[in-house]
Amino acid sequence: MGSNDFFGQLGHSPTRKKELFNDYLQQYGIVDGVLQGLQKLYDEPNQPEDPLKFLKKHINTQDCARKTGPCPFRPSTGTCKSELWGTLKSGSKVDLFTLKSPSGSYVRCMPWGATIVGIHVPDRSGTLKDVVLGYDTFDEYVMGRNPSFGSVPGRVANRIKHGVFTIGLETYEVEKNNGEHHLHGGSQGFHKQLWTAQAGQGASVVFTYTSADGEGGYPGHLTARVTYTWTDDECLLMDFEACVDGKPTIVNLTNHCYFNLDGPSAKSVKDHLVCLKCSKYTPTDEGCIPTGELADVAETPFDFRAGKAIKKSIHEEFTGYDHNYVIDKGAHTAGHTLTPFALVYEPEGGISMEVATTFPGVQFFTANGDCVKGIQGKLKSLYPAHAGFCLETQNFPDAINKPEFPSPILKPGERYSHRSMYKFGVQPVMTARVEGKEDVSPPQLKWMAMPASFRPPPIVVEKGPEPEVEAHKDGKGAKAGKGKK
Repeated sequence: MGSNDFFGQLGHSPTRKKELFNDYLQQYGIVDGVLQGLQKLYDEPNQPEDPLKFLKKHINTQDCARKTGPCPFRPSTGTCKSELWGTLKSGSKVDLFTLKSPSGSYVRCMPWGATIVGIHVPDRSGTLKDVVLGYDTFDEYVMGRNPSFGSVPGRVANRIKHGVFTIGLETYEVEKNNGEHHLHGGSQGFHKQLWTAQAGQGASVVFTYTSADGEGGYPGHLTARVTYTWTDDECLLMDFEACVDGKPTIVNLTNHCYFNLDGPSAKSVKDHLVCLKCSKYTPTDEGCIPTGELADVAETPFDFRAGKAIKKSIHEEFTGYDHNYVIDKGAHTAGHTLTPFALVYEPEGGISMEVATTFPGVQFFTANGDCVKGIQGKLKSLYPAHAGFCLETQNFPDAINKPEFPSPILKPGERYSHRSMYKFGVQPVMTARVEGKEDVSPPQLKWMAMPASFRPPPIVVEKGPEPEVEAHKDGKGAKAGKGKK
């Protein structure tokens, strides 16, 4: 149902309006600014004949951008176009969707695995760069070596210890596809399934997948929905939603993009600068299963709060990151609040990425070992170790077996809903600030502050001794000089 149809059905009945409002939210979700406009509409004592005009009167485009809490963004007025990209062995056709902003930047995605295929944003020179790893062709994604490039794993992203969990009095077993443990919903999880696709408003697309009761060993008939929206200011919104019928189940959806802000090349990301507003992380055992502890990052290689290059802590004994971080929330911040927590910056080309989410955690992964090493990816680039990094917003791994972690259980009648946002920008060449003078290269960030460690040390201007001024004969002068005794 389109937005015009929705508003057109509101009429004058307050009861009907609330029913439609709640139903629309359950199905699609909606931008926070428009939510506030709708709430004004319902609270208005004298209902207008044209609710759409009323809404536009109370909340215009600029207001919508300002009313999205701590992470403002411009709405999407771009386009969504699709073309045939490939065919599965089953004969099913798979389209490639292009979400394009008015400025020319664009995102490409496909319904197989709800996969982000490319994110094309300008660097400091204005050249568009594709900042995610992957392949150039559909067949390579399906038939080639694919470590979940840009896809949505599920039902449960990350790991479940020994592939066993209990809900109520029922115990369930799922595939052990990662040594002795379950990873990313199994070898045939959501990332290997064909989702249905529908173009959304502006530069957006909605992917939906229905998972039958018992599929992959999981209980309950689950409907999952992922909406990708590319805004006019190069912000990629990812809205994750799910509901279940029949039985309770567990859900943890994420996106597995491997980012390289230098574009498709054979370079590693070890020179990328990273800042994470995360004071704790979840230590793991040898199988990457959390112990249940929430440990402080202070004085460990996991501390990115002040910002540092990825390579700073990588060496022979510590070969990279594959850890869940606990996103810092303010003391008075609700757990489900959209929170900015990450900044990544590639100094050579100037591309930056800020990340915000409603999820409690994020898996920071640096494509260690042979994960992507040796893959011939986009533009025939031979990927090295650490060719990309992931910031997989999520619930904590193995949460179903850790009662101290946020619960991943979804019951019939409940709605699973999370949003993650990846905001791209271009930063000027970072020069040293001169004390007492205006910043000649101010950062162009929206949600995060540029860490001091990302810039050259400030220049402190030393003040010399004040010059002596001779006194005039009449005793007047700016300052009397000191006479000799």
